[in-house]
Amino acid sequence: CSRPGLDSSFAQAEQALSRLTSRPAAGLKVIDQLPEASMLRIEGSNGKRLIYSMLRNRAHSNVAFLLGESYRYIPGLDTLTVYPGVLSSYPNFIFNIPVAQVPAFVDAMQQSKDQASFEQIVQRWGIRRTHPLFWRYFHDLNRYVQETEPREAGVLDMNRYENL
Repeated sequence: CSRPGLDSSFAQAEQALSRLTSRPAAGLKVIDQLPEASMLRIEGSNGKRLIYSMLRNRAHSNVAFLLGESYRYIPGLDTLTVYPGVLSSYPNFIFNIPVAQVPAFVDAMQQSKDQASFEQIVQRWGIRRTHPLFWRYFHDLNRYVQETEPREAGVLDMNRYENL
């Protein structure tokens, strides 16, 4: 199952990414290492790219109170949502993944159990602020929103960008 109109390579990548969703953090330990909103830039061999938002859903016993969130937080029930497009005005991190490497990225995410193994993922696919092409990738997120949803386009704020 994939969205209509996708190239077969992007459809396969989307299928692979779906393996990260709807699994609680107890079964997908990498969730503990992820920020709230990561962008996945999937780069095709023909120069085309797709952007997915990978959002960390934090589980709580209830959200009735403004203060004391840590008392109601249930980290073992956190999940990930992977959705096409840019769903955050404050991206926390970007992963740039060639379309052929998406299954390897998903496998690495599923196998990551600690900070050291997550660091290997970041080293291979992550775009830190110190990356020589950081600004190219960051501005490409803005371009992507302008191309795909021009009525919703705005300026992305990098103040919450993490260097992981």
